[in-house]
Amino acid sequence: MHRIPVSFLVAAIAGVACGDGGLKIAAKGVDAGGGSPPKADAAPPRSGDATVPASDAVAAKSDAAAIGADLPPDSLLVASPDSPNLRDLPALPDLGHGDRNLPPLQADVGPITVNLDAPPGPTVLGCAGEYNACGCGCCGGIPHTTSCYYPSLGDTVADIAERDRASKASQDCSLAGCSRGTRYVCCEPASPEPAAGTSYSADLYIGGYNRLTINKTGTHCAGLLFLQPGLQPDEAGQWRIDTPDHWVATSANSGSCEDAGAREYAIAALGSMVFRASGVGCVVDLHATLYFAQATGPVTTVRMDVDGLLVPMMSARECR
Repeated sequence: MHRIPVSFLVAAIAGVACGDGGLKIAAKGVDAGGGSPPKADAAPPRSGDATVPASDAVAAKSDAAAIGADLPPDSLLVASPDSPNLRDLPALPDLGHGDRNLPPLQADVGPITVNLDAPPGPTVLGCAGEYNACGCGCCGGIPHTTSCYYPSLGDTVADIAERDRASKASQDCSLAGCSRGTRYVCCEPASPEPAAGTSYSADLYIGGYNRLTINKTGTHCAGLLFLQPGLQPDEAGQWRIDTPDHWVATSANSGSCEDAGAREYAIAALGSMVFRASGVGCVVDLHATLYFAQATGPVTTVRMDVDGLLVPMMSARECR
């Protein structure tokens, strides 16, 4: 649609008739830095005066000069591009910002701020069911090994499936037999447990490989073992606990606190463990979720949460 000031259009096309379906008129107030729309207490229109609602467009049936006389000077004519009379209009001069006869349009729009330096927000992923990976082929009648994938760390079933298909397409499959297969299940962090009724202790063994075991006692018991230096990297990506340099989480268990209670071994863990000096000694902060596989369905979890746990036989100087 073309919006043209009435004050200009009347002068430019005076005498040009507007037939049915031609020009349409919309009276629209514009703040021109001094002018303003008609006030509510303005004098009512005289008998015979043309009144054009601000929200409507009406068909013009009189000549352009008469139209201009009946409209406020700051009104706009709205000309439909398919109007048969539009082709009869004279060429219009370029009304740029330098033309003082064309008041600038104003709108009550607040400032818009765009921070181009702001990093994109994190993508939140969620569980997407299970995936059975067989690679070159799974052996029949043998249960799959259960492993975790971590949406909170960016793991997706789609990535696991893509790696599985790539393995199946490998030329090595022609020389390989069947495998046990892996059942990937979703492992999300569990909520921290209340400290009431739970106690923790730490045991440190110094030798060829230093061993730190953090034990939990409460309604049930759990233990998490760290080695220094780590024996082998966790190629399967199951023990995802952030640790100080050269320390690696290697195993965990949970079960009844009775002496003869059976223990279940975790398949994976997620969380963090840090050392920090406290006085002349060293303490550890641990926040982790342990994951335990079930024959079917999702994993079960056990939380371990402790801050400021004293590590025996480790001085502040060795706290690293």
